[in-house]
Amino acid sequence: MSKRLLLIMAHPLAQGQPAMDPSLVGEQEKSALAMEHITKLALAAALPVDAHRRICHTTSNDLENDTIQEGFEAVALPAAPDTGSLLQALFAQSLIDGFSPIVLVNSCCPGITPALLEEAFQQLEQHDVVLGPAQAGQFYLLGLNYLVPDFFTQVGWGTQTALASAQEVARQQELTLALLLSLDLVPEQDLSQ
Repeated sequence: MSKRLLLIMAHPLAQGQPAMDPSLVGEQEKSALAMEHITKLALAAALPVDAHRRICHTTSNDLENDTIQEGFEAVALPAAPDTGSLLQALFAQSLIDGFSPIVLVNSCCPGITPALLEEAFQQLEQHDVVLGPAQAGQFYLLGLNYLVPDFFTQVGWGTQTALASAQEVARQQELTLALLLSLDLVPEQDLSQ
């Protein structure tokens, strides 16, 4: 029997981080409130999903400052030099903890629904990799049954080629790939509007 894991990546603005630029406090506070709302939408979508649920924060300070919704385990992200290394460490630790399949979702995606998250897990019953495409060549969801190191080292994380490079890695590794419904991410610069 599989031990499904749903990872929610909390955005730093939703984690009670102090304002960096005093002249922009108002805009940063608006951004933080907007991101907190979007993160709560992602958590609400995750709650009905039949899986262990973890919300991932950037620092242990964020874990202390945030109130985690019941039904979620809060974990600090491992220190890593880049996004690919961070995600590889997160997936590796989750597999060591006995979880598979694993679905990782970006909390910056307000269109996530419980049905979409369930579909990701269902697709992993027949595919090696599941991606949720987003605008500008990125993706909001990554699902894997096992560790694929090239996914973490060869994908241009946070770039306009992330989705294309992930699809190319899947092709080169001869992995079966499922694509979910395309959704929009909320760019950080749009949050204060």
